[in-house]
Amino acid sequence: MTTHLEQPLVDVEFAALDLETTDFQGEPVEIGVVILGGDGEVRDEWSTLVRPATPVHPHACRVHGLRDDHLVGAPAFDELIGDVDALLSGRIVAGHEVDFDRRTLASAYERHGHARDWPTVCTRRMGFGGALQSEATAIGYVPPDGTWHQALPDARGVAALLATVLREARDEGTETLSQLVRRHPEIASLASVRPTASSGSTPSGRAFTRLHRAGALPDGLDLVARTVGGLPAPVVPGDGSTYAGAVWEALADRLVSADEVRRLVGVAAATGLTEAEVRDVHQACFRRAAAAAAADHVITTPEQRDLTCVAGLLQISPADAEAVLREEIDAAIGHATALPAADAVLPEGTRVVVTGEVPYTTNGRPITRADMAALMTSAGLVPKKAVSRMVDLVVVCDPNSGSRKAEEARIRGIRVMVVEEFLEALGVVTD
Repeated sequence: MTTHLEQPLVDVEFAALDLETTDFQGEPVEIGVVILGGDGEVRDEWSTLVRPATPVHPHACRVHGLRDDHLVGAPAFDELIGDVDALLSGRIVAGHEVDFDRRTLASAYERHGHARDWPTVCTRRMGFGGALQSEATAIGYVPPDGTWHQALPDARGVAALLATVLREARDEGTETLSQLVRRHPEIASLASVRPTASSGSTPSGRAFTRLHRAGALPDGLDLVARTVGGLPAPVVPGDGSTYAGAVWEALADRLVSADEVRRLVGVAAATGLTEAEVRDVHQACFRRAAAAAAADHVITTPEQRDLTCVAGLLQISPADAEAVLREEIDAAIGHATALPAADAVLPEGTRVVVTGEVPYTTNGRPITRADMAALMTSAGLVPKKAVSRMVDLVVVCDPNSGSRKAEEARIRGIRVMVVEEFLEALGVVTD
């Protein structure tokens, strides 16, 4: 396939791409691609985790939830070159902030002795200037599980935005790629870059997804049954504190792998727990999570989603989970539990630079830069525009964005904080 500008738009194919990475300018740890035609219809999709050569930075992990140990079984990028070639060759690559994705992917190829470049379009420059999450939500796309910052759901979001552009163009008589460029001059660079020919590498056919790493249990993880099922009989009751610690550790990333289940079986057996005691431990772990969420007397949408996930993994029924949560909210109100003061984390006078667009809303409206400045000022912080030796903190709205300010902060040794943590420290409740 060519991408000559006179090609009929219905014959053009696009590859909506999203990458999650080890760091602001690091290696891919997850690739998501959605293929769609010039008519806006999705034709195929693919995703995989990628085992990088460098560690995942904690800030990136907070965004996409992937740690080094999650990637052990994934293929390295050089094993996937044939697969990625097959997906992108001859197609126009689309992304939200596509320059970051193109640059990151091209660098991955270069590390293995290959040169690649692709014609690109950026949905952010085609009328969707906000964050991917807010723009995609506005047109009706939300990931099935509500989870963003995973490569395939984000690539689907990009595809949804691009499909909107393509359908609107078609409805107004756009028939060729050149006409689309005239309609959207911001993508005129399509004329200057042609796809690099495929390396000829044979696709490996490998795809190691988050489902694979979580044990690939499509019917849900029956943690209690599998734990108790591995216990010897008869079981002698024992202390559940060791098992509780193991459960809590396994829940840290909200994905319980097959290896983690095997470890829990061993811990439960070694400590001599009965089935009833295993269930009691799970109830106690859920209550601990509920108490943390209820400490400010308000359960936000993200907190509710997180508690639902934890309850499901621990086999806590919705009715029991709701009862525990209500008890913990009542207890928090009764004890007048207070949140840590913001100045315990952000001392008054802290000079702060915010990089990127805040991908959250509060009370149904986006949090703008002006809102951020007002919040900082009211908390006694000092908003700054540029990174310098006179800055104490850089707040990153998207650690995967390749922000120059964030990179400069790292070089200068300035503290970096992700926006979720920053808003929480300021006491802002997001939707």
